[in-house]
Amino acid sequence: MRIMRWVWSSIIFTLVLGTVAFRITVATTGGSIVWSDGVAYFMYARSITLDFDTDLTNEYQEFDRRFPPDPSGRINLMSSLRNWAEQDAVTGRISLPWPPGAGLVMVPFYLVGYAIEWVTAGVRSRPIDSFGLIPQLAYCAGSLVYGLIGFWATFFCCRRVASQNVALLSTLLVVFAGPLLFYIFLNPSMSHAAAFCFTSLLVLLWLRNWEQGVTFRSSWLLGLALGLLMIVRYQNVLFGILPVALYLREIWRNPRRNLPYAAIALIGSALPLVIMLLHNHYFGISKTNPPLLENGIVALGQFRFDLRSPFFFQVLTSCKQGAFYWAPGLGIAFVGLIWTAYKTSYGKVFLAVFLVHVFLIGGITAESAQESPGDANAGHHQAQSASDAPAAQQPDWNKQWRGGNMFGMRYLAECGTLLSVGLAVLIAATGSVISTYAWFGLSALFALANGLLMLAYGLGTISRSFCVTHGEMVEGVIHAMQRLLH
Repeated sequence: MRIMRWVWSSIIFTLVLGTVAFRITVATTGGSIVWSDGVAYFMYARSITLDFDTDLTNEYQEFDRRFPPDPSGRINLMSSLRNWAEQDAVTGRISLPWPPGAGLVMVPFYLVGYAIEWVTAGVRSRPIDSFGLIPQLAYCAGSLVYGLIGFWATFFCCRRVASQNVALLSTLLVVFAGPLLFYIFLNPSMSHAAAFCFTSLLVLLWLRNWEQGVTFRSSWLLGLALGLLMIVRYQNVLFGILPVALYLREIWRNPRRNLPYAAIALIGSALPLVIMLLHNHYFGISKTNPPLLENGIVALGQFRFDLRSPFFFQVLTSCKQGAFYWAPGLGIAFVGLIWTAYKTSYGKVFLAVFLVHVFLIGGITAESAQESPGDANAGHHQAQSASDAPAAQQPDWNKQWRGGNMFGMRYLAECGTLLSVGLAVLIAATGSVISTYAWFGLSALFALANGLLMLAYGLGTISRSFCVTHGEMVEGVIHAMQRLLH
């Protein structure tokens, strides 16, 4: 009963905060709730629902017409897409590099929005606008639903290793004191909420199988969850470390019994990949890069990856969206993850998955970027702060590193469930020294600081492109508050 009260409270809270956040987003983008890379994902959902394909040519042309480039830089919803789009010289077809999975899993929500738009247009005697605000709002409501499911799936992951109060606390801290909150509420058209949901479900299934052994049904679901993760965001293939570790252990224990289950998981993960392969064949980016460049640089699609991961530590500690620099609570959770790895076998696998993600992000170089760092972060109105100093005055890695854009270390958002479990184990282990109430107080402070930072970022009073010191963060928050009060 206690958990059900928490669930209903979380639903009400999500609806209220989502309504406020969506209104803020629409107001600051000039009438759209989808922006940045999220425009591409919305296009996929619209194309799959109404055109029954993933060809984005007509969707791109419509958004390009509605939101032309603004020389002032105030509204630039399409900057990311314009930088990465490729048009076939023969067919005229426009292709984008983003995977179609995020749009696919949002189709039910877009379909609801389109139905409401169809009825509304009939009542008001106007044409149906399949690109309009009503379908956009319903589409972005999907991020609220996926975020809520991910939150409670993460809670139940933590519940397997700690008490109810500790599980709730560790989940709250990672979600509300990190970048996930921004991508669930203020940039809901991005793919992170859906990816977080499927990651948390994957980890929940995995933990149960790690403790109890694999079955036919669990193997199928594990594979399917991983496949969906991979077509939502390509780099989520790294979560494949989890089932690989699980099935290697199970096969070692009993090859005859568990080899078929491993094959079932592989088939389950391959099914969603068929969708992505068909999309890439018919509608994907046609240009190819050499598989290996000089000096240890490998081509990953349109990106370049340095096998030395020269920015490994910047991913965690840099003032350019470093995970722990922007969200210190995640640093504490990481300490918990290390402690969990020291104490448990599953913790070792979790830590390995997290570190491999950091290694990948730290190796993404700027050589492949077709846009400047500032362009990658365009979306809301671009009021710039004093911290947006010329690039020449910024650290060199600002210009070289491609993995530190947008609010916080968003590329690690999907790892939130792993960090939450680590934090739950740490809180439980320190219970005799630090009370749960003290942890709740610390979490509230981190969440408040994160909320104020989101406000400053959304209003453009801190840099969206370069290093932001803690002093500049405070200054940006003050300026943002002054702007709201006036």
